[in-house]
Amino acid sequence: MKEIYLIKKGNNGATYIFNTKDINSILYSLKYYKTFTFRQYLVKNFLFSNLIITKYFTKAKLIDLSTVRKYLKENTLENIDFQVNDDCSILISPTKDKIIVHNHIENSFDKYAFGKSLDGVKNESSVYELLDKKHTTFNISKISDFKLYENHCKFKLSNKLFRTKSDDISKVALEFFEVKTSNMKIEDYFESRFLDKNSDLDKYYKFFLERYTNKTLILGLVHKDFKPWNMDLTQGPLIYDFEETTFALPLEDLINYYVDPMISTNSEESILEFINSKTLQIQINNYLKDIRILEDKEFYISQYLFERAYFWDKRTDIVFAWDTANVYEDAIVHEIIRQPIAVYGDTFFSTCSPQIPEEYRKNLSPKIKSLLECSKESDNPIVVAYTLK
Repeated sequence: MKEIYLIKKGNNGATYIFNTKDINSILYSLKYYKTFTFRQYLVKNFLFSNLIITKYFTKAKLIDLSTVRKYLKENTLENIDFQVNDDCSILISPTKDKIIVHNHIENSFDKYAFGKSLDGVKNESSVYELLDKKHTTFNISKISDFKLYENHCKFKLSNKLFRTKSDDISKVALEFFEVKTSNMKIEDYFESRFLDKNSDLDKYYKFFLERYTNKTLILGLVHKDFKPWNMDLTQGPLIYDFEETTFALPLEDLINYYVDPMISTNSEESILEFINSKTLQIQINNYLKDIRILEDKEFYISQYLFERAYFWDKRTDIVFAWDTANVYEDAIVHEIIRQPIAVYGDTFFSTCSPQIPEEYRKNLSPKIKSLLECSKESDNPIVVAYTLK
């Protein structure tokens, strides 16, 4: 067998199996790597050059197809036939329970899931079926060959050359929301959204229920991960990754498209300033006007901000409140680590600036101190994983 594959670990914990069979194979393999900044563009070009050098000058690093198959069995589920060949590239998720095989010749993607990713990918297949019609502002891949086994599932996504439909994100988010809508009383929505209420959540309930008693809310299809890296803007846009998609309130996808990429590098004040900016407010007003609920703008924006302040572990139905008002004097987490951006079990994920003030560094480990001494203000934020006592 030809030794044409190269395994590389990504900074996000994902594993990339690149195909260096020829230039086209390398280019297809790099489709997994999305670029949104000039720095990312440079990194992708460096990676392309690195793959070329590996192919022609350092072939000792390359492996053949049988070794790839062995690697997949050892690092995922042993009983899955991933149907890989010499004309594909592979992406393994950071959790190692989701694998995407890109078939280069037919430009299709086979998606496999098991373990904790199984329910999300099953949900994604249902959303693709729901979206299986023509849309005026966005495009969707065609799903086929969905199969559910005892401990895993798979399906195929096929793409064609899509024509550009809209570059207005507010119209895209609105049409996606209106694919299927329904109404629900505010009391019922809160009860179904947060099953395990704590005292902080109860305060919010009481405030909003008193102000909006018996209010009827409109629910629609919400992507939940509506960000630039979950769509191909050059193809319509082409939207994908529907594992978290559900029925929820309007505006969430529109605001999240702009706000979520800002969270790791901007303060809460600058994010709120952007939400209130004329640029975003015009889009919000047009969105709500089209859906005929413009008078409810304050409520829906407040609801979005509230849900960003709470983290819901769906496996245990526990709601975590991030309260920065009651912290002890030496609480470093409160001062230097921003509000969490994700939670997995009892582990929270957040970011902090590489420029941590000197007065806080005395409590950090020597290894982190040495890292910070080499850091510049322009460096990427530091990703932090921690548990709460």
